[in-house]
Amino acid sequence: MNGTPVPSGVITFHSEVGNHDVFNAPIRDGRYSVDGVPVGAAVVTVRNTGSGPPVTEQAKKPSAAPAGDGKVGDSGTKPKPAAPASGAVPARYGDPATSGLSTSIRAGAQVYPLDLAP
Repeated sequence: MNGTPVPSGVITFHSEVGNHDVFNAPIRDGRYSVDGVPVGAAVVTVRNTGSGPPVTEQAKKPSAAPAGDGKVGDSGTKPKPAAPASGAVPARYGDPATSGLSTSIRAGAQVYPLDLAP
């Protein structure tokens, strides 16, 4: 992701031939290996795993409570998304309709490196 290996995630090859099967492989420290993807066109998706919901600036620090009510109050402002963590994959790459990633699978071993942009 932007020159940084994705520490943990899943890469998926959505075959566009035959039964349109889907083939997943775990990503560990920017590396993955997948077998059995049929020869032909495939859309590719990538997503993080184990990262939980996105962190917002507001979620990281409590807002001030109005005097006297004893509750943590809502400031009434929309939370701003926090800067993505190093190696975090934007959600658009996890959807086959928006990933913009595709490849043509050939017979035999091959390499499909990805350099994802934020």
